[in-house]
Order: sequence, then structure tokens, then C-alpha cells
Amino acid sequence: MSESLLYDLSQQLRLLARRNCRLNGSGTLVDGNVDQSVEAARLRLLDILERFQDYHVLEVDALDTISYCQALAWQNHDRITALRREAEFEQRLESSAPRLLRREAA
Repeated sequence: MSESLLYDLSQQLRLLARRNCRLNGSGTLVDGNVDQSVEAARLRLLDILERFQDYHVLEVDALDTISYCQALAWQNHDRITALRREAEFEQRLESSAPRLLRREAA
């Protein structure tokens, strides 16, 4: 597994863990609760990613964690896809808002 795949998997789990949350533009939690079981798996995965980047040999427990995280992401594939689309849409809205405000001011 490559570094980029591990990072992408961690981002999928990040979205999944925060699916019941409302965040502000900087990503700070405004309302809701983070799913602690998914977040714990994501943090273990990030630790594995750091060890991988430091050229450490991944042990069996790391491979088990990666497998668990992959299964979790696969089971929630449709939900993660919808959450990604929603996040991308909100980013587009936020990036276009200043342009719209400038047009209205002119």
C-alpha cells in the first residue's frame, strides 16, 4: 500500500467520523459529535502512516489496522461518497461567495 492510499483512507475515515457534525470554514467543530470509534481507527492509521513515512517496517498489528480501516471505508462507501460531494459543494460555495459579494457591491 502506498503513502497516498493510506492518506486517502485516513481522509475517508475523517469524513465518516464527522458525518454528524457541523464544521465552520476552518474545520473547527461547531455542533454535533465525532464518532469516537471511527476517529480512533483513523488516528491509529495516521500513526501507521507516520511510521511508514519514516521507513519503519510495518508489523502485523499495523496490517490488521489497515485491513480494518479498509473494511470500514468499504462498508460505508456510499456514505463517504455522499459526504465528499457535500464537502466539495460547500467548498465551492465558500470560494464563490466572495466573488458574488464583490459583484453585488459593484
